[in-house]
Amino acid sequence: MAEILKELLGATVYKEEQAKLRATLLRIGMGVEVPASASRMTYAMMKELVNAGVADNYFEVGDQITVEKETGLLVTPSSDTFSVSINEATFLNKEHESGNKTYVFSYNGLYWIDENSQQVTLSEYGMEVTGTPTVGDTITVTESASELVFDVAHVTGSKITLVMHDAFISMQFDAQEAKWAAADGSQLPAGKYKISSTLSFTATQPFYCAKPSNVSLSTSVTITTYGANRATVESGLAIVADVTDCDGDLTATGCENHNDRVSYGSNNYIESAIRQYLNGTANGWWSPQTKWDLRPSNHAGVPFKHGIDPAFLDILSPNDKVWKDNTNATYGNTGSHTFDDKFFLLCSKDVNFSSDADESDTRLALFTGSLSANDNSSDQNALRKKIVGSGYGNWWLRTAIRGVVYHAIYVTSTGYRGHYDAHDAPGVVPACEISADSAEE
Repeated sequence: MAEILKELLGATVYKEEQAKLRATLLRIGMGVEVPASASRMTYAMMKELVNAGVADNYFEVGDQITVEKETGLLVTPSSDTFSVSINEATFLNKEHESGNKTYVFSYNGLYWIDENSQQVTLSEYGMEVTGTPTVGDTITVTESASELVFDVAHVTGSKITLVMHDAFISMQFDAQEAKWAAADGSQLPAGKYKISSTLSFTATQPFYCAKPSNVSLSTSVTITTYGANRATVESGLAIVADVTDCDGDLTATGCENHNDRVSYGSNNYIESAIRQYLNGTANGWWSPQTKWDLRPSNHAGVPFKHGIDPAFLDILSPNDKVWKDNTNATYGNTGSHTFDDKFFLLCSKDVNFSSDADESDTRLALFTGSLSANDNSSDQNALRKKIVGSGYGNWWLRTAIRGVVYHAIYVTSTGYRGHYDAHDAPGVVPACEISADSAEE
């Protein structure tokens, strides 16, 4: 019957009618108050379905969820007798929604009121007024937003896994790293530092870590030093063939990083820049996770989580996920780690690759259909293809290549399995989950 209806109505109309029917069933079955004209479920309704253990009765793999993400707030006072500053995060949390909207606040001579004539405290909206408003003055806040489209990638009664339909941006998994730092990560004073049995450099200012322009050290290579926040302190410092009277020895145990991470970045997802980007909420989202960590190229930009509709964030579940080390035992990376972020990268098993570390209990249905796991099936590959920028492109997974400290796995533009240096910049495809409050599956 479903296939006949889809053929008669057309795929798009059929999908819309399905959504309306599900919303109607939800009103009847769950007692949720929602207008009879509703053609889509609210985030709160989705969460109720999941908590009731019946999500798979209302959602199917391939369904899409559209989420608003604030991209800017324009604050306009009605006169030049006063000015207004605003904190975006505070405003969004107070309004508890994102979208292309306009808000008007009016001054009645005693206090500010909203569009419903209710008294408001501007500081609760992250606004601060400087100057002297008069009766009738207004503050107009214009919010702009973009739409994020998530696919339902897997659904059970008590959990929905969502994956962005296409890549959000392209970025480094992790930046190239520093070569030297104090063993305990503390600040190093200005001075002369030994970096090999025959070579040294001299820093004229204190620093936290240092990186050569080439890991093949020689007197033609130069050194850059970095501060606590990894801003450059000094660059172009000369290497000299002299190790007499050094103030410090950076070849000592615990001071030197792996040369591959200096050249290509780290594939440690737990410590990665991409993980911080996905879950950051404001500018300044990046901070060093190790003593050798350096800034990614987009460290000054707006992170993914910033501006996403707070009502959507409320229903997301930070479930435990697994990342397994690259098994490079000589570098101490042989363990398994858990993390519980609201947004994360998928692992190799999630997308039905079968030859990598087992970091998931489930192969997501969106990437398997009725087919068995097969890395090279052309049908399987088509399920994995995603738009990155203007066309199909490569996109990151969180899984590390075994035995290597700098390669992470990605899905190629044609849906195959590949691996990149961590400092390269394939697409970023965020995933998230909505789980029942009482249990995780």
